[in-house]
Amino acid sequence: MSKRFIWNFEIKPNSSIQLPKDIEDPSEEKRWEARFFWSKDELIFLNGLDDSFLELSRYRFKHRSDTYLILPNRQYNFKIRRDALLYKPCLERTPHALAYGKKITLEHSTPIEFPEDPDLKSNVMLAKINREAQSFHLEKEAVIYKFPTTPKLTLEFARIMIKNQIYFSVSIESRVLAWVEYLSRRLLDNKTCCDYVTFLKSTNL
Repeated sequence: MSKRFIWNFEIKPNSSIQLPKDIEDPSEEKRWEARFFWSKDELIFLNGLDDSFLELSRYRFKHRSDTYLILPNRQYNFKIRRDALLYKPCLERTPHALAYGKKITLEHSTPIEFPEDPDLKSNVMLAKINREAQSFHLEKEAVIYKFPTTPKLTLEFARIMIKNQIYFSVSIESRVLAWVEYLSRRLLDNKTCCDYVTFLKSTNL
């Protein structure tokens, strides 16, 4: 029997989580992420979490206010946060996760290499954003659990408001790909992950 955690999330305390121990040395440059989205009317069942995960005192609470800038026919991750235009480069993709580099502040005077298009200059990209980007403003309330691991492994549950529409999200993040892939399969029965850019394009808002 499942137990309500928060919002639309239900925990099914069946067999417990056992993270893989035989892992490759993680890259310092990449942070792996698997993110998943649901509509406001869906119940979200999470496998393998015991009753201790129902205790909200174990979580960190965070509010984010971001405006994503989405380019047609491109998968660049641009957003405005606290008046700064940030670029989050995607360095690698697997069927179950994406690897991101560190966020970069995008400015005219700063030369930036875009892994998706190495020949593109930052001033050309800024002009393209100003001319073509569609904006999506997000208000996100998140509760974040940090596993007692090294390197860090986090599990985020979020309630997202976009143009008066509510969505829910789960995100698993770590520098260890094997942990991200294991948790995404274990918790969500091989549900297909989806990045913010792809998700926002699919909303048709």
